[in-house]
Amino acid sequence: MADNKKNKRNNRNNNSDSDYNPKFRKIRKKVCPLCADKNLVLDYKNAEQIRKFVNDKGKILPRRATGACAKHQRDITLAVKRARQIAVLPYTAE
Repeated sequence: MADNKKNKRNNRNNNSDSDYNPKFRKIRKKVCPLCADKNLVLDYKNAEQIRKFVNDKGKILPRRATGACAKHQRDITLAVKRARQIAVLPYTAE
């Protein structure tokens, strides 16, 4: 009986394809698009660039959806709000 438990424990630690369980798969962490590309500068006047961070209703997407770090998410929020103010982006979808 003790050997049977050890075998199960060893099988659990062994990463074979037969023991693959999609419930416990390793999730890849999102990389901030602004940190990844150092040449990319967020510009509130560039509507196409800002639209990536806004959903179809005009709401700002959260960090978990965009993958942005906290610093750049604050920059994104500020850019979206400025773009709305100068009418580059709409406040809401029609």
